[in-house]
Amino acid sequence: MFTNIIYPDTLDLRWLHDDEWELLKDFRCIFSDNGNKTTILVPAGFNNDLASVPRIFQNIVPVVGPQNLPSLIHDWCYENRWRTRKDSDDLFMAGLEALKVSWVRRCLMYSAVRIGGKGEWED
Repeated sequence: MFTNIIYPDTLDLRWLHDDEWELLKDFRCIFSDNGNKTTILVPAGFNNDLASVPRIFQNIVPVVGPQNLPSLIHDWCYENRWRTRKDSDDLFMAGLEALKVSWVRRCLMYSAVRIGGKGEWED
């Protein structure tokens, strides 16, 4: 469904406190969506927690890493109710794959958002 994913911008963040980061400049994700070129723009000023990884699992999936790009897009999709929760999660998975995140890590992360994201989407 989502292919040819690119992240043309540099991720520019400032740590605020605890697990919260502020995006300092706009960030884009460009991809093909069933053959249509689509862009998601996350505006500067957006606050997020990068990858929401419980501390107990941070040795397996660190908070900071290549997954930050699709994680930021995923957080924005959830906050703005972009299409459906499943579409947002599938875009996250496709982004992880495009960045060559290992199969094990991306399956763990995708499973985590499918299980844990329901409450966030419904809030």
